Amino acid sequence: MAYVFLLISSSCLAFVLGLLQFYMLETLLGMPGAGSRDATIQNISAIVTFGTVLIYVLSGPLASACRKRYVMFVAAGCAGLLFVAGGQLGWRPSAWVYLGVMGVLLGIYNAAKMALVPLVAAQIGRSTTVVNGGMSVVFLLGLLPGFPTGTWLYAQMPAQGHLVVGALLLFAAALALGCVCTCEAPRPFAAEQRRIVHETVGLLRRHWQWLVGGPLVWGVASAAQLAAAALLVRRGIVDQRAASCMPIFAAGGAVIGTALSPVFLRRRYSAAMLAVLGMACLLPCVPHVAVSFVVVAGLVVVMGVLFGVATNVIDSALLERVAAEGREGSGAALQSAMLALMMVSASGSVGQSLAHGWITPDAQFLVLSGFAMIPAIIILRMAFSTGEVRL
Repeated sequence: MAYVFLLISSSCLAFVLGLLQFYMLETLLGMPGAGSRDATIQNISAIVTFGTVLIYVLSGPLASACRKRYVMFVAAGCAGLLFVAGGQLGWRPSAWVYLGVMGVLLGIYNAAKMALVPLVAAQIGRSTTVVNGGMSVVFLLGLLPGFPTGTWLYAQMPAQGHLVVGALLLFAAALALGCVCTCEAPRPFAAEQRRIVHETVGLLRRHWQWLVGGPLVWGVASAAQLAAAALLVRRGIVDQRAASCMPIFAAGGAVIGTALSPVFLRRRYSAAMLAVLGMACLLPCVPHVAVSFVVVAGLVVVMGVLFGVATNVIDSALLERVAAEGREGSGAALQSAMLALMMVSASGSVGQSLAHGWITPDAQFLVLSGFAMIPAIIILRMAFSTGEVRL
């Protein structure tokens, strides 16, 4: 039953994560002095994700030192109460403060959730890969419908939607209490913190190309799908509800690319480099060919396929390397933190540039194309270092 509770709680929280981002997008755009949709959507993604990075050196040790179900319960419960309080106060002093703290609390929840995976796997007699695969599936099943639901919720309940979000977070917190693992053995917080700092430094020194290249592709892809959604609304092609479905098309393409990626394992770095270059070439074309929802959605699906191919072969290579060192747990945790950091870097850079008027909304696609060239160069270097490509 622990696995069932873990799946349902994780799915519910993923749904809330998608919902609150698009609900808060419409909320912020309705406030006096609101910025553009393009800037706001990127900045929301950046500030919520930044919490995972900010709390990284504390969240893992906290999950090791305490019963993980209690960490999840407190983190999700506090997030729910905070969101309700923010809505009741009219988001004073600033909605951005609430989003930032929410990001930290959700980062704590996610660290404890992932720390439960190997324990639940041992308890139910399944492999960690199978259990983690189930977690990935329910995360997507929860997250993707959350995006359009957030826009719908604001349209139906603009002044009371925060109560729905808060209730869902409290529900996820209550479900977390059912994640009981009898094999759990808490360890001293201080010792765990020293260990994670030491291992992080070592992993970055040995595997920095894999820890930067793959996650940066994630960051570019995440920012690109948000930019595409904002573009559709800005040009009046579709309304907010239809545009909020864009991440679903991106995810569909990513699933196809991930399924195709094993075909390229013998030449993984060459395939990944070409896929990222393909993304870099397609991104500047988006504003020029955006004549209908179907065209933009089609481009997003194609970029999703390229993304899926590139990230799966690079991420799997990293997991193989850290597993060979016996550090698959800390390696996966650091990979998640780097993924969040690169999402913050891509979305935050674009969002702030748009907010300050340094670039035009259409120019953000060109900026993201430039970002994509960085992992392409890193992956090319990896191809040379592994002997896959020779001069």
